[in-house]
Amino acid sequence: MIFGADLGTPWRENELRETKIVFIGKQLPADVFTAGLDGCL
Repeated sequence: MIFGADLGTPWRENELRETKIVFIGKQLPADVFTAGLDGCL
């Protein structure tokens, strides 16, 4: 398992502020990821 993050550049004044999480793999269990992320809300 590898995890990486990048702070990137600061948002511009009128730029849409969003964060994206990308999972790369084969046959990942989408229901497990969705349940785990929903639990963070």
